[in-house]
Parts: sequence; C-alpha cells; structure tokens
Amino acid sequence: MANNRTKTRNFPPRGWNEFQEWVKTLIENYRAYIDLISTPGKIPPPNPSIRLMIKLILAVWLWIQLGRIKVVGTEHLETKGRCIFVANHSSYFDALILQLIMKRRLNYMTSRDQFTLGDPTGLRAIVMSAAGAYPVDKSKGADVVRPSIELLILGGDLFVFPEGRIQENGDLGIFKTGAVRIAMAANARLLRQYTRDSVPQEEWDFVKVVPMSFCYGKRDPKTANGGYLEMCLKWRGNVTLTVGEAIEIPAGDAGDDIKYELTRQIKCWIGARAGDCSTISNPESDLCELPSS
Repeated sequence: MANNRTKTRNFPPRGWNEFQEWVKTLIENYRAYIDLISTPGKIPPPNPSIRLMIKLILAVWLWIQLGRIKVVGTEHLETKGRCIFVANHSSYFDALILQLIMKRRLNYMTSRDQFTLGDPTGLRAIVMSAAGAYPVDKSKGADVVRPSIELLILGGDLFVFPEGRIQENGDLGIFKTGAVRIAMAANARLLRQYTRDSVPQEEWDFVKVVPMSFCYGKRDPKTANGGYLEMCLKWRGNVTLTVGEAIEIPAGDAGDDIKYELTRQIKCWIGARAGDCSTISNPESDLCELPSS
C-alpha cells in the first residue's frame, strides 16, 4: 500500500538533526531565489517592504552625500500610462535619486555581473531587484530589449540612460536610440492588441518618453563612477532634476530617420537644461548631433 502521509516540518526545529535540515533547506531556498532574480530577462516581482526600507535609507544617505534634492516639473513625474523615463547619466548617484523621488515603481536593465559584483552573499542582488533592476546578457544583442518590451506591455515603467555609461566630466555623450526603439516596438504590439480586441480609441494607452536632466551643484569627475565611500562629500552641493513633458512615440517601425530624430529631440531638450548647469560642459557642436546607430 502506498504511503500517502504528508511530510511535515516543525518550527522551531526539534533537536540538532532537525535544526541542521531546517538550515540546509533555508539556504537552498535562499540560493534558489538569488538564482531566479539574477537570471537574465527575469523581471523582479514587486517587494514593497524592501522598497520602502530602501527609500528611507536613501533619504538620509543622499542628504548626507549630496545635500538637498530639488525636482523641477514634478507634475511630469505623474504622467499617466506607460512611460520610459530617460536622463543624462552624470553620476553613480543618478539611479539612486530616481528611486528616492519616484512614487511609481521604475524598472531598469543592467548587466548580470552587476548583481553579483563583489558580493557572494546575494544581498546585492536582493537590494537591486527590490529597487527595480533586472539583469540582461549584453552578449545577446537585440534580445536584451525583449524583457523591457514585455514589461511595458504589462503596464510597467522603465528608466533608461541613452548614453549607456556615466559621463565623468558631465559632457553629454552620444545618445543611443534604444529607448525610442523599445517604445516603438511596444507600441506596435499594443496597437495590434487594441485593434484585435476592438478597444475604443479613447482607451488606447501607448508608451511615452519622459526626458529628465540631472544637474549636480558640485562635481568630482574622478569619483563619478563610484564607489560611494570614495565619493564621500565631494559631491555635496545639492542636486536639481528637471523633468520635461512626455514625448509621444509612434507605433511600429517608422524607419531609422524617425528614431534618430526623436532621440535628437530628447537630447536637445536635456542639453538645453544642461546649458544652465555650471557643472556640465555643453559643447555646442555636440548638443544636437544625430546619434550613431
């Protein structure tokens, strides 16, 4: 006769052997969770408790290292519907500031090695995941954008740094067209979905791009890429983040010329605000150049 008894595990464990088994199971589950959130293309589930804890820590931490954070155009942070927020990548602090000031949950892609960099415990992966980061394998080429498109289709929001890397001296770098391409691809799928399901046009919600510009009151180019201990108080001079009105993005493959033009408009808007920032060099010849493909 088959044994159909249900296995049970007592808590707290009774005896040394049961305690060892309990610890072993706990470690296995913990490692399985770290592997899950560190898997390229996996969007992390929301974790409101850890996110709130992170915000409380950031409020104190960023005030100590940066000073006051001023946001101009706060109404645009509340833009309704699906959004990709884009900004100049000026410092290692940029992503932390966005996590602090945003009420809505933002997700962003980062390379998989960032989840494990110098941390065998997995705590770095847990914190980054709770903050909205998800890993991608950059060697996969176009495949890295698929999770982002899926996230937007499901109603999520992204933020993207079009320059792709921190610009240590504050100059605006070459803006890549990735944010516009992701928005167009997501909008093409949404258009097919709305048409197929006969959704009234007044209810259509397409992805928009919201431009933002960081201006640090004090800059130390040598430490722009972190770490935070090395940055110490060298950046403490207050920060202004200016947020612009959402830019509508067409659906589908509108051609490279349109993608370049929309990306140029985003860069020009950010560049115009950077021109008012004393810590950002803004070469006129680079302000509105077309990005390379």
